Amino acid sequence: MRKRVIVSIFAAVVAVVALASFAGVSFAVADGASDEVNGTVSATGDDILFVMTENGKMGFMDKTGKTVIKAQWDGAREFSEGLAWVRKDERCGFIDKTGKSVIAIKYLDAGNFSEGLVSVMTSADTWGFIDKTGKMVIKAQYGVAFDFSDGLAAVEKDGKYGFIDKTGKMVIEPRYRSVNRFKDGVAVVVEKVGNELFYSFIDKTGKQLGQQKFTYVFDFNEGMAAVSVGNTTYGKYGFIDKTGKKAIECQYDFGHKFSEGLAAVNKDSKYGYIDKKGNTVIDFQYVDAHEFGEGLAAVRVGYKWGFIDKAGNMVIKPQFDDAGVFVEGLAYVEKDGKEGYIDKSGKIIKEWEVEEDWY
Repeated sequence: MRKRVIVSIFAAVVAVVALASFAGVSFAVADGASDEVNGTVSATGDDILFVMTENGKMGFMDKTGKTVIKAQWDGAREFSEGLAWVRKDERCGFIDKTGKSVIAIKYLDAGNFSEGLVSVMTSADTWGFIDKTGKMVIKAQYGVAFDFSDGLAAVEKDGKYGFIDKTGKMVIEPRYRSVNRFKDGVAVVVEKVGNELFYSFIDKTGKQLGQQKFTYVFDFNEGMAAVSVGNTTYGKYGFIDKTGKKAIECQYDFGHKFSEGLAAVNKDSKYGYIDKKGNTVIDFQYVDAHEFGEGLAAVRVGYKWGFIDKAGNMVIKPQFDDAGVFVEGLAYVEKDGKEGYIDKSGKIIKEWEVEEDWY
């Protein structure tokens, strides 16, 4: 089943069992939408816009399903800091919320604006950073560059990853096999020990949090992170806090991040939900499960997805081939060869034929 990446106001979920990717680069943990969630949404409030498809092209709609910016691009992402990435004829640039081109469509690839800057690929394997006027403020010189977060950006030089500040100064030297962006002062890094890859957390000085290295990890969310220890195939998942201290014992077959106080975890091939004390709040009964968003979570029963509330009540019956997370009242779904958005009553707000992959 085809999947899309969602990047939204709340940062997306991660599928840690496989390496996620951003800007065409593999890395250990994506603070973003994982291949578990679909659809794309930008900003918050009355001017929120959702990416949609019409006649094979991408455009933007409001939460009522009304087209706000005509579908005309081969690819589109959510608005970030007032600008949205769009792609046409294998090049990308940025538009504003009127649909006006602000930064010319000329780059091979680019990230999303964050803290006033965005990473751009100017030629094969050469990345730098531009501001909102399109001015190159950090010279294109890196093999890979992630967007800024917490004042730092991850970059790759000579096959290793480190972090730079907004002047381009390398503040954490490249030494890691792979990394993720900083979030709330903490970043995931990956190091190779012998033939094994191990995950750990560092602060903005490069200091490791705690002494243990993990087999797999999720990013921190709501003060906790899902981690796995032991064998890479049969390791168990639990949760740690930001000091690196174990908060919930590693006892689950898989674990998602906490959202709205609950986390979906897998035990004996069934998903349920736990609270931050490790108490089972919703029994283990689902084939798959996503995080909660706006009080609802997508769960899979048999081959179909529906939505439950935080008491475990099925409020939208299982009927979808795929389902995402509710944001600003809408959730992405797929059904019978069509995809689009539903509201919290399950009503289809807008739908279209499933198109080729986009990002």
